[in-house]
Amino acid sequence: MHPLKTFNESYWTEEFVVTDDDLEFLNNLFLEEETPLRTPELIQHLINRHIDNEVRMIKKYSAQGTIYRPAQSFKVGQELVFPVFGFEKGTVVSERPGINPDYSAFKVLEVEFDGGRRRELASELKVDHKLNVDTLADIEKLRPDVKKIYNRYKRVLTPIVVDALKQNEDMLFIAKRWFLKSLLLEVDQGFLNLSEAILDMNNGGPLPTKQIADEIGFGQNANPILQTVSLDYGLSKDDRFDEVGPAGQVLWFLRSMEPKEILEPPAVLRYNPIVFDQRFIQGEMLQWQKSIDDEFTDLELFEDEDDELEDEVTITLNYPHWRMGTLPLTWKVEHLFPTAHRAPRIKIILVDAQHDNAEIDGWVVREYGFVYGLGNFYQEHKLPVGAQITVRHEEEGGRLFIDFEAHKPRSEWVKVAHVENNRLRFEERQQLIGALYDQLMVLGVQDIASIDAAADHHRKHNFDLTTIMTDLIRELSVFSPQGHVHCVTLYSAVNMIRRCPPGPIFARLETHPNFVHAGGPYWRLA
Repeated sequence: MHPLKTFNESYWTEEFVVTDDDLEFLNNLFLEEETPLRTPELIQHLINRHIDNEVRMIKKYSAQGTIYRPAQSFKVGQELVFPVFGFEKGTVVSERPGINPDYSAFKVLEVEFDGGRRRELASELKVDHKLNVDTLADIEKLRPDVKKIYNRYKRVLTPIVVDALKQNEDMLFIAKRWFLKSLLLEVDQGFLNLSEAILDMNNGGPLPTKQIADEIGFGQNANPILQTVSLDYGLSKDDRFDEVGPAGQVLWFLRSMEPKEILEPPAVLRYNPIVFDQRFIQGEMLQWQKSIDDEFTDLELFEDEDDELEDEVTITLNYPHWRMGTLPLTWKVEHLFPTAHRAPRIKIILVDAQHDNAEIDGWVVREYGFVYGLGNFYQEHKLPVGAQITVRHEEEGGRLFIDFEAHKPRSEWVKVAHVENNRLRFEERQQLIGALYDQLMVLGVQDIASIDAAADHHRKHNFDLTTIMTDLIRELSVFSPQGHVHCVTLYSAVNMIRRCPPGPIFARLETHPNFVHAGGPYWRLA
C-alpha cells in the first residue's frame, strides 16, 4: 500500500467524492483563468487538489506526532499517526517478536485506535516498503502522476464529477466545455441581430462560432475560448439560430432558412404506430420483413445480425422516401452518417458519385429517422421507386458518396400507379429505367399530385389498414396468373398512400380472415 491514499485504487474507485470545497475551488479556478474548461481538464484539477490536500495533511500531522513507518522502532504507549488510515491516531499497547522466515528479525506492534479497535502492524522491518518514507521531500517524490490517475480511473470519476457540476445552477455546459454563466460575456440583442445578418448573407450557414464572432466584432479582447463559448450560449438561447454541427464541431444555421421538411416531417413520412404481434411473423415472412429497408422496423429484430459495420451499404428506396427526396436511417446505414451530442439536425455535404462528384446539401435528422436533400438527385437520374441506392463512406476526407448501379436506359414493364376516386389503380406500362432496382418494390408514378391528394384523403378519413390492403391485393393480383401478390410488393404499394413498416402489414396478412396464404411470400384474398 502506498503512503498516500490518493495513490491507491480504492481511493478513486470507492472513496472519491466531490465536496462543496471542491466546487468552490472550481469556481475560483474559473474566476482566475477566465477560460471554459473541458470535463477531463476539470477532473485532473480535482485529482491534483485531492493529492495536494493529502500531502498538506501529512505535513500538518507530522508536526503533531510520529508518522508510522514499518522500518522504525516504537515504544509501548507511544502515539502514532497513520496516513494510510486517513491520518487516524493510534497508541502502541504491546509489542512482540515477529516470526517470518522470509524476513530478518522484526517486531509486531499491537495498536489501539479510537473506539477500542486494535490492529497488529510491523516495526523494525528492514525491507523495501512503500510506507518507509523518511522525509516530506520523499513523499513529494512519491507524489502520484495526475494524468496516469485520470487515464486509469476516468470511467469512474467522470460521472461523479459531471453529476456534481450539474448541481451548480450557475454552471453551464456548452460546446463540450464547462463555465460559470455569471462570467460569460454578454451577448446583447445587437450582437444577435448581427449574427442573423451574417448567416443570412451566407445562405443561412453553416458557420463556426469563431467566424461569426470575428465578423460581428464580438469579444475581440477576450480569451478566444471564452469568446466562442459566450456567443454559443447566446445563440443557443435565441430561437432564430440552430446548432447543426456533428459531434465535436459547433456550427450555426438560421432556422428560418432550413428546409421545412427537417423541422417537421411531412405527412408522407410520418408513421402513426399500429399495434401488432410480432410473434405471428415467422420463418420466411420474418426474413422478408427484415430484408425491407424501413427505419420504423424494430431494431430488436436485427440483434442476431452480423455486428460488422460496412463502409458501403445499399438500400432499396420506398415511395415515401422517393417522394420526399430522403434516405431512411435504417440499422444497417445509420452508422455511416455523423451524430451529434445535442443538435437534432446535422448539416452535411453528400457527394453525387454519378455526376462528377458534385456536392449535395444534406441534413441528417435522426429524430425522425431520415437524411434529407436527395430530391434533385433522384429526379436528375430518373430513379424509380424501388431503386437501389448505395451510400459509401471514404475514410480519406470522410466524404459520403451517394451512388447507384447505372446502365444504359432500357424499356422495362412496370406497374404504374394512378388514382381513381381517391383509390390507387395500377396498369403495366413500359418505362425507361437506367438504374438497378428491386423488381418486387419497383412502381411507376403517373401523377404525384393525385397520389398526394389520395393519401391526404386516406389520412383525413382514417382508412383502416385492412381496407387498404384488401383493395390493393385485389388491384395487384390481376398481374399474376395465380391471382396472388408478393408481400414486399404489397408493402411498396401500401406506402404510396399510408406510411407503414412491413411488420403491421405482414402481421395483418397472417391473422386477418380477408387474406389467404398462397405459399411462400405470396398472398391472395379469401
